[in-house]
Amino acid sequence: SCVVRCAVCMCAVGLLSFAAFGNVIRAVPGGTGDGGSWATAMALETALGAAQAGDEIRVAAGSYSISAATTISSGVKIIGAGEETTTLSIGSVSLTINNANAVVTGFKLTKSATNDNKYILTSGTISNCWFNACKPSTSTVNTTLSMSGGLLVDCRITGNTAGNGNGGKENYFGAVAVVSGNSTVRNCWFTGNNLPLGAEGCDFFGAGALYLKPAQGATVTIEDTSVIANSGGISGGVTFGSPYEKAKGNVILRRCVFAANKSPYNFADCGTGETHGRDLTYCLAASATLTIEDSLIGEAPSALAERATLTNVRFGAPGFTDELNADYTLLPGSRAFGWGYAAVARGTEFSCAVKVPEKAVSAQVKPYVDRGLTGKA
Repeated sequence: SCVVRCAVCMCAVGLLSFAAFGNVIRAVPGGTGDGGSWATAMALETALGAAQAGDEIRVAAGSYSISAATTISSGVKIIGAGEETTTLSIGSVSLTINNANAVVTGFKLTKSATNDNKYILTSGTISNCWFNACKPSTSTVNTTLSMSGGLLVDCRITGNTAGNGNGGKENYFGAVAVVSGNSTVRNCWFTGNNLPLGAEGCDFFGAGALYLKPAQGATVTIEDTSVIANSGGISGGVTFGSPYEKAKGNVILRRCVFAANKSPYNFADCGTGETHGRDLTYCLAASATLTIEDSLIGEAPSALAERATLTNVRFGAPGFTDELNADYTLLPGSRAFGWGYAAVARGTEFSCAVKVPEKAVSAQVKPYVDRGLTGKA
């Protein structure tokens, strides 16, 4: 099948020129048409192969998978019908987004196979997506989403398992690993993610939620994000580098909440010298900088103020309604109001830690509503 392209032709001084515009391609499960209408929609994999820079692929609700490694290297926008109704599984292959104008939005993203494949973002945007139930890999160093650039925004990352708890010696990553270039995570919610214990007990240097290791000169920015009730690694929440691979670049945390994360790591026995906390751990090279602004950290390293630049940072429990029963709504007067996921609702009755925005296919955020998640994955 082919996708018909449109052009506008203009005559001027005897010359004929053409200005091409992006095409709309429609995809449905099992589609066999040319993608020109919903009645003639094509399969998603076919649409990915046919799309060109500036095209928009609109994806109907349903379940999809890709069977071959796929790289989105042109400025294509892929719009799912919503992250609770449109599921994409990468199965035994990887999906890479590698163009500044590329957008993937409105999907539940999962990984059904226990293998080393992952979602990879080197450039472009992933927005309004839900990473959920991605299985652990057979490798010692793997993750759900590997970022070396780009923007992750308005996403939920819940219930994923990284690394290998059945024989891996050195597990470095977490649900999201930022491992080199300039990257931004904004208005995201991490909960219920886990990095299992390595085979030798203490040889796992990542985090349950976020592992950040920017290269020298690069900057990773985390904004308006909540990292709550994740587990594993030398920090259940966020780790900057490891004793073996120190972070050399810059990390900026703004308006974030890191709390109620757990780590089974036996700090006294491992003796690797990292500066640790259950919610935040860092191991930084001399070239690295760590800046934290307007944020709450439940348990942080005791020497954090000696290494980081801190502005309006609070420490200790944020004031959850019922942490023991996984109710992470915030009590009135909580010290975390105004920060974390859905921080746009700050100052209202909404709890910044748990409210999830309804999202339209157009990726425009509707008014915030309570889906009754109360912080559970």
